[in-house]
Amino acid sequence: MKRPITFALAIMTLGIIIGQYFNEGWSIALFLLIIAVINTELAILFRTPMLILLSAFAAFGTALGVNDVTPKDMALYRLASDKADAIVCGEIIEKSDKSDGGYMFTVLTDTVSSGDRHSKGLKLLIYSDSGKELKTGDVIKSHGRLSYPEKRKNPVGFDTLSYYRYKHLFCSQNAESIVKTGEKRDIHTLLSGISSRLSKGYEQILPPREAGIVKGLILGCTEDIDQSTYDSFRKGGIVHILSISGLHISILSGLLMFLLKPLLKKASGVIALIVLVFYCLLTGCSVATVRAVIMFGAYVISDIFYKDGDIIGSACLACMLLLIYSPSYLYSMGFRFSFGAVFIIGMINDIYGHFGRKTRLLPLAFGVNTGTQVLTVYYFYSFNPLSLFTNLIAVPLVLPIVVFSLISGILSLVNLTAAHFCSGIVYVLVNAMIYISQLINSAPLSDIATGGMTIGMLVSVAIITVLFYNLSVGNLKPLHTAICCFICLCVFFACRIPEKAVIFPYVGNADCAVIKGKNYTALADAGSGYGKKAGEKVLLPYLKYLNTHKIDEVFISHLDYDHISALEEIAGKIEIEKVYIAENASPTALSEDVFKTLKENGIPVYTLKDGDTLTRGKIKWEAMLPVNSETSNESSMLMMLDFEQKRFLFTGDTSINMEDEFINRRLKCDVLKLPHHGAKDGTSAALLAAANPKLIVITAGYKNTYSHPHSQTMELIKEYNYHITGYDGELTVKI
Repeated sequence: MKRPITFALAIMTLGIIIGQYFNEGWSIALFLLIIAVINTELAILFRTPMLILLSAFAAFGTALGVNDVTPKDMALYRLASDKADAIVCGEIIEKSDKSDGGYMFTVLTDTVSSGDRHSKGLKLLIYSDSGKELKTGDVIKSHGRLSYPEKRKNPVGFDTLSYYRYKHLFCSQNAESIVKTGEKRDIHTLLSGISSRLSKGYEQILPPREAGIVKGLILGCTEDIDQSTYDSFRKGGIVHILSISGLHISILSGLLMFLLKPLLKKASGVIALIVLVFYCLLTGCSVATVRAVIMFGAYVISDIFYKDGDIIGSACLACMLLLIYSPSYLYSMGFRFSFGAVFIIGMINDIYGHFGRKTRLLPLAFGVNTGTQVLTVYYFYSFNPLSLFTNLIAVPLVLPIVVFSLISGILSLVNLTAAHFCSGIVYVLVNAMIYISQLINSAPLSDIATGGMTIGMLVSVAIITVLFYNLSVGNLKPLHTAICCFICLCVFFACRIPEKAVIFPYVGNADCAVIKGKNYTALADAGSGYGKKAGEKVLLPYLKYLNTHKIDEVFISHLDYDHISALEEIAGKIEIEKVYIAENASPTALSEDVFKTLKENGIPVYTLKDGDTLTRGKIKWEAMLPVNSETSNESSMLMMLDFEQKRFLFTGDTSINMEDEFINRRLKCDVLKLPHHGAKDGTSAALLAAANPKLIVITAGYKNTYSHPHSQTMELIKEYNYHITGYDGELTVKI
């Protein structure tokens, strides 16, 4: 069997996923039984007894997955989930600035105490508005509320929970107070001190923009890269240049081998590996850096024993080691991009080798660029077809930039004048790279919006790529490849984002629904839970995910914060044709600011009367307004949506007091958005009987301070099929 490690990795990865998502005893036992039967049959069929051993990797992966999702301290986990206060004592092992101000400390704890509960030896994040003087190696004592990250509830946005897992972070704390109690001198302090001195050196010899890029490129400190430069490089498809990646390690390893090999021969590889391991630790051990260092180590070992290196084999080894260390790396964008690129390089090399040819640079660059574009679409919902040219021009500049940046950084520690002189070359080359990116980004068709891909679509594309690779190197027959590709294509199209749907994204304890039709998009409310910034962080990315560039209509039930705040955030950032409010809407302090923002962006606001209807093709809206409302919630406008064969009733924050004004209307619907996030004064048995919904949607925040939905409401709806966005995540109702 060629490259048994690839099969072992695949089986182990599948086991990790099963262990993370299907970790009941019966499901694990069933999975392991199926794997054992399949491996035994394959071992008999191919007369390869070794295949039976793959079952051990399945069991090992499953154990890794289960352990990854099991909290290391269950009692403390419950306290963090309930946002309990705690005192944390420990050592700062990493410090960075928050994007919205303040500081973020990674702390290795000595103790975490809450009441009479104590724990230690955990790693957690501390967020604080103070602590400018604190540094790596300081021992601190902080007091504040613990929190545990929520599972991602929308297909867009940052996956905080997976980030915590692969970083081995237990939980976080919002510190009300943080004080230094001592100092420790260890490896973290040493490495941080070196990194800090180099960082200050770059700040002294280069302007802020160029210094930020060089610090990201050499030290892995990306927080000082300005957003416009980052966006330009991302759009150009060269964002990987802005942080340490396999490209940089390849440059450094090649440079070290070039300098050392004539003098030390076989020992040169070992010395270079030691230097790269130190550099990896110095720069924070990003997944791409660790991957590249492990692969270089595999090359060094192969060279010592006079063996030819194998890109795919060494990449599989690196992947396996990283997943053993932290199984949630599977969900890291950097992990997927790094290994996606290196596996494609290995496959292209194999295909050329199969036909007795040497790999050419252009096909290799084209293959890597095409493969990573799939991931770009998955994460950013668009791609740049010209990024191949950007990479072909910009990537060669990385070699001299890395070399002269390293020389400038070292010189800045001893002689600023010499460092200034050397940094001039860095300044010119960095600006050349910025100019190239901006020039190509300004070309027509440089940014093609595609909408998002689901994970099923991504996996289908990956499997088809592997199938074609195996066909090309003679491991599969054309008929078998065609059958498997057909199955994958069926899965691909079955997993597509629906063209017509009503979507309830999770926006905290607030109301927002996206109505997506063919060439039509509307919002039913556009709110955000307090502090969530759902317009910027959820709604805009979600609309891009749906490949939507214009909102035709926005219907606002009433003018409270949790129903209009996201509208203010998105106004001016996406075209909005019309906004509708009730003619009797009660103004609020925020609504004046929202209307001002809408006016500044030329967005008209119209009022609706009771009984007004709006029709667009097979989509019809009907407004229902209360007459005798006394509060903002009671003035909520109800909107009935007829969308082809389904009816949706959006109820805002209306209350039982208004029930008599609506109960005799035609309220029967397929989907009912429950009033006021499931509050006890919003829903009655009479309303449920009149609506008689097939599905109830409750837009309530996860563990919100209002205790929504109320237990009394839950008792009322217990016989119905219901969905709570704060706990079950976003909901898509296909039309």
